[in-house]
Amino acid sequence: MNIKEQGIVADYIVLMGYDEHTDGSAEPGPVASIGFVEQGIDLVLQDVDPSKVINAVPFYCRAWKEGDGKYNSVVQHMNNVQDFLSTNGISVSWDEETGQNYGEGTSKDGTNYKIWVEDTQSLAKKLEAMKARNLAGVAEWAIGFETSDAWDVIASYTEGQ
Repeated sequence: MNIKEQGIVADYIVLMGYDEHTDGSAEPGPVASIGFVEQGIDLVLQDVDPSKVINAVPFYCRAWKEGDGKYNSVVQHMNNVQDFLSTNGISVSWDEETGQNYGEGTSKDGTNYKIWVEDTQSLAKKLEAMKARNLAGVAEWAIGFETSDAWDVIASYTEGQ
């Protein structure tokens, strides 16, 4: 893949700013920490003009379930993550390093969970980083996973473009 060449011939380059940690990851972690997002954008901007770069953000996260000393994950969409947290007695607090709300806890059935939540706060953090770099725009994965207030945050970003 030659990103520089793509930046010349394509109208836009869409950067997949997520899947930092997937179900196949060796350790639990966020889907898209702010550091991961900024690093990906900055790498692309070495070869592509920001007016051609669109960063895609996730409307989902992963709940990491511990079992036998190993972790696997279950996708949680933005529009159902609050129910998941409530059902499993997990409270979250802001983690500046990842730019996300983070929580861990043990459900009633004894399952240990860790979760880095994608919500309007983390979305705003990503959009601020994109705006600071004068990117062309934002894309999302996937429509229907979001909460309605996510569009308010995105609108405040795009109105300044």
